[in-house]
Amino acid sequence: MSDIFEDETSNTLPVPEPEAGPASEEIVDVDDEDIEDEDTNSTMDDFVNTEAAPDLGVDANKIVTVRTSSGQSNYVAVDGPTTLRDIKLKSGLTYAPGTQIFLNNTVVNDDTVIPEGSTLVAIGSVKGGTF
Repeated sequence: MSDIFEDETSNTLPVPEPEAGPASEEIVDVDDEDIEDEDTNSTMDDFVNTEAAPDLGVDANKIVTVRTSSGQSNYVAVDGPTTLRDIKLKSGLTYAPGTQIFLNNTVVNDDTVIPEGSTLVAIGSVKGGTF
């Protein structure tokens, strides 16, 4: 057997004594006063995509935005509340079976009436589009 084992019947290696290092040094208390205050106030604008929709020749409130999981945005002009089925047809996108469409964190189906000005999120395989 090799010399690295403690004896011929042991299958464990000897454990070396730990060296002094950062873990064995004294822990220093930090007062809250020593920490600089950072501006941690966030607004909704920090999380909302403020990129304007392209000019489709209609009121921006008459557009439904379809965002895909790849980050693509597609804009659909609507005349009022309309079904998801109609929005999908007008979007120019192809939705693979199993693609889920969310409105306000809720999965919606093709018969769901979508209010104008809404943003939909499509999670799954979505192909095509003009933008």
